[in-house]
Amino acid sequence: MAYKYLFFRLYKLAASLDYDKTPEFTAIFSISGLFLLNFGFIANLAEHFNIPLPIYKSRINAIVFSLIILSINLILIYKIFGVDKIKEQFSKINKPKEKIFNVMIIIYIITTFILYFYSNSLIKPNL
Repeated sequence: MAYKYLFFRLYKLAASLDYDKTPEFTAIFSISGLFLLNFGFIANLAEHFNIPLPIYKSRINAIVFSLIILSINLILIYKIFGVDKIKEQFSKINKPKEKIFNVMIIIYIITTFILYFYSNSLIKPNL
């Protein structure tokens, strides 16, 4: 449910922008970016603790992994959940529940960025 609500809020944000003609894709790319930041945090921690994680060791692996995450999100949103069903489900949500969900989404997004950038500071530069 949280995943679908995250899509819904990002979709609504993108739809409110005059220049965004494809808010569905903007929301899906945004979710994928957040998931990649979450994985980047895990990868940075693994590197900090000397745990081998080969996915981010080459650009090709990182690109393939990114495309896999994007593909999974596209399949989930379009084929399994359905954009129209998600919009319909959350457009009817009551105000108190909406406020709680919005706070949770904001906390998730802020925490994702903080943890990712903090974990980047743990990594020693290769000189």
